[in-house]
Amino acid sequence: MDVPKKKQTFTYVHASRVLLREVKFPGARPDKMWFELGGVAYQYGKQEFTLITRLRFSPIDREILQTRPAKDGSLRTRLFPDKEVVNLEDIKELLDTKPDVDKDDALKMEYLAMVNMLLMGHDERASIEDFHWSLVQDLESFRSFPWGTYIYSQRLHYIRLATTGWKLNAQVGKKVNLYAFVWAFQV
Repeated sequence: MDVPKKKQTFTYVHASRVLLREVKFPGARPDKMWFELGGVAYQYGKQEFTLITRLRFSPIDREILQTRPAKDGSLRTRLFPDKEVVNLEDIKELLDTKPDVDKDDALKMEYLAMVNMLLMGHDERASIEDFHWSLVQDLESFRSFPWGTYIYSQRLHYIRLATTGWKLNAQVGKKVNLYAFVWAFQV
């Protein structure tokens, strides 16, 4: 859980160089983007994302993503009974101050941290999504969830927002943040 707090220079420096070079091709698939670098058009799509991340793609049952109240006896209600929203700071504090936390529960919280910090690119103050809590109740379900499908769609959404943001804000010097596994785009 101890991840050094460093600014991602890619987010602020390199992204502008790439994002401002987006090119559009007639008839191009909406799940891919193209960027011109050095006179060559490079594709960013599921195949490139999979080669870099090795995350699994398959259809997602949209019902899983629905927000539901935490069930009594669930990991979240047992360990954080008085908190409506739980973030990574809360998990870190619990693991640091209560060494007697069940090993299985600690492992589940580490999985939540990995998804939220590494794959989603959130900082420690971001709340953990309800469906992550539901999924982590059963580690087999959590491990077999198509994280590639989920993270890639998030990543593409944030890249599209960033390309629009950079084009709109490049002249005024505003920054645009990228989320959801930034390293997959950087490579």
